[in-house]
Amino acid sequence: MACELALVPIKVVKRVGQSVVVEWTDEDGTWRTTLPAEVVQDSEIYETVLFEGASYGVLWDSYIDVRPFSKEAIYEGLKRAGIWTMEDMRLNAAKALKVFQRIAGGIFNRMLQEAERDNQPPRRSEP
Repeated sequence: MACELALVPIKVVKRVGQSVVVEWTDEDGTWRTTLPAEVVQDSEIYETVLFEGASYGVLWDSYIDVRPFSKEAIYEGLKRAGIWTMEDMRLNAAKALKVFQRIAGGIFNRMLQEAERDNQPPRRSEP
């Protein structure tokens, strides 16, 4: 039984010297890899060639920790902001939104610090 090689539609998103960064989408998401420019001749490439490239970008999901987004943290933040009733929420929506932004900002800062701390971000493994 012969094994058919799968052609994958790609898009060149960046050129860096003799290399190109290509992007493709599969059932698991959108990915980018760096390949020698000479192997990219068309808008499709064999899947096996994609996995020979160097993974491009940081796998942010390795660093995202949304635990600070607990309902308790939100509840306490709303109380500290003076949001106790529906009327408070309607009249002070901007204050309420700042509670969420403060929590999201903390998540962002921790994520960035952890990613910067790692010299070698994790790579996508081959299927």
